[in-house]
Amino acid sequence: MLFHTVAGHQSRYIVIQSSLFTNKPGDVLLISVKGYWSQSRSYGLSQEKYVIGDIPIVGNCTVEPMEGIALQTEFVIQCNGM
Repeated sequence: MLFHTVAGHQSRYIVIQSSLFTNKPGDVLLISVKGYWSQSRSYGLSQEKYVIGDIPIVGNCTVEPMEGIALQTEFVIQCNGM
């Protein structure tokens, strides 16, 4: 399935159709962005692959320590699924 989406030629943003995210686990999405710089007459291309994961399940997570300072404290997060 191929999707094309445009946010406008002068926009700094990208718009992705919501139907793109209704794929099944294991499906692979390839997102490509092309650009053209008229002053130097050059083109650019960026691509990234995303693999759709499984739907999250209910589980239990713990964080140690419960309090700390960002970028100073090492937090350990452990989760167990059901």
